Amino acid sequence: MTREASNALLKTLEEPGEDTHFFIIMPSAKRVLPTILSRVRVVKCDGHLSGGSEDAHLSIKEFLTLSKAARITKVKDIFAELEKETVSRGDITLFIESLLRFEYEKNQGKNERKSLEKQAEAVSYSRDQSASLKMILEYLALTL
Repeated sequence: MTREASNALLKTLEEPGEDTHFFIIMPSAKRVLPTILSRVRVVKCDGHLSGGSEDAHLSIKEFLTLSKAARITKVKDIFAELEKETVSRGDITLFIESLLRFEYEKNQGKNERKSLEKQAEAVSYSRDQSASLKMILEYLALTL
């Protein structure tokens, strides 16, 4: 959520109509302004690709231990699940973000800055609704 969108939402939350309820569904509350978080109740629901559960973390480790060819096959499997609606676009976005977070934490202190900057840029594109998540995940599969 952009800062402008957050500020507009904050104004809406400050003056809601009578008997008005808002349901804000997003991959992570970390990107929400603290002033908004102070006015809402946060309910966490982790999907199996989300990176929020231990199983998903292991899934990320598993993904990263695969050969590049096997990673590309795994990407195809993930998008087959998206077509079957067993995972959501938000689940995949969180998985992509978790991949980068895992790599960053693994490589802290090492001189991997340029590589991580390019990967972080790809991850930032994943938040755009018009982005091809498959292309982004394939890129990460080949560069991580």
